[in-house]
Parts: sequence; C-alpha cells; structure tokens
Amino acid sequence: MLENLKADKIMVSLPHSLNEELKEFAKEFKVSKSGLISQALDFYFDTLDLELAKQRTMQNNKRLNLKEMKAFIDEL
Repeated sequence: MLENLKADKIMVSLPHSLNEELKEFAKEFKVSKSGLISQALDFYFDTLDLELAKQRTMQNNKRLNLKEMKAFIDEL
C-alpha cells in the first residue's frame, strides 16, 4: 500500500493503552508500529474523504438525468 515511499519522521504521543494495542497488532500482522500507523492513517483519510464527498453531495443535492450522466462520464 504505502511501500517504497520516502518517509518523514514525526513524533506522536499515545495513551499507554493505545500504544499497547498498537504493539500487539503490529506483532500480529508482522509489521512495524510505524507501518501500521501509516496504513491506519491511509485508511482513515480515505474514510474522511468519502465522508466529505457524501456531505458535498448532500449540500449540492443536484441530481443528473441519464443524458447528463452520460455526458459527465464521457468527459472523464
């Protein structure tokens, strides 16, 4: 997923219990804690992006008819 990307080092503070869970999951999945955090953030940001798209759709509330949808798809 995020392999072979140049990584920036950051420092974060976690509650002890969350760090313990992180250690256990990293061990279970045989990945580093950093790798697991990267995967989790990637998944979380995808989820946030989807939520924003849903909110924007609800705000715009414009529906396309079939002809408009075909034209939209052709533009892609």
